[in-house]
Amino acid sequence: MLGSYLGIILYQLMLIMIVLLSALAVMEKNKENYIKIAYITICFVMFFLFRALPNILGIRFFDIPWESRVFTIFSSIFCLFCFKKHFLENNYFKIRQDKKKLKITLIVSMLTFVGYLIIYYYRGSRQEFNMELMLFLSTVVGIEEEIFFRGILLGLLMSCLNEKKLFIKYLAILISGIVFGLWHGNFTYFDPVHIITNCFYGYIMGWITIKNKSILIPIIVHNLINGFGYLITVILI
Repeated sequence: MLGSYLGIILYQLMLIMIVLLSALAVMEKNKENYIKIAYITICFVMFFLFRALPNILGIRFFDIPWESRVFTIFSSIFCLFCFKKHFLENNYFKIRQDKKKLKITLIVSMLTFVGYLIIYYYRGSRQEFNMELMLFLSTVVGIEEEIFFRGILLGLLMSCLNEKKLFIKYLAILISGIVFGLWHGNFTYFDPVHIITNCFYGYIMGWITIKNKSILIPIIVHNLINGFGYLITVILI
């Protein structure tokens, strides 16, 4: 058990280093950007810590880890209130969508949704139906991950990587997408197809977030993919 936790900690530290080193390599070197990098580190550490806190404190009321997801949602909201002044122009915690970009982002969202269901059909494994798990996958999972990866992380990265570099317009989206994909693996479970798929998903949801200046559609799409993907593994496989 100790070795497993150690492996998880080392893997998560690796994710932090990927973000920090990538940002440091391409960002404009100034005091404000260094401060934002420090805030990214703090947000990451809080995210990982609060994910593990219910297990550390023995706070478990359900078999499914609702507690850890609620804890990380609150930690991300806390980070938002503490650091939002440093990414005001890239604050995506909004309901209003950019009407000019809404049509294309909805089309991309629908294609992403359909593509993921096909992946679930061909790569998923048979599961027994569990109503609590269905509710869990269709609600807090998408909210938690989109708030952190597309709201906090992408917002801070965009504020210090807002210039075109290496022929890439949005390096912040690329970095956050790669880290999101890697987040869905660890040293003991490293499925390349699963990770690469989530890297693409992370990039697409980051692009939608930037275009609409809101994480609302990514949250909805994320929960729909999780919910319907689960139903596919219950009904069709």
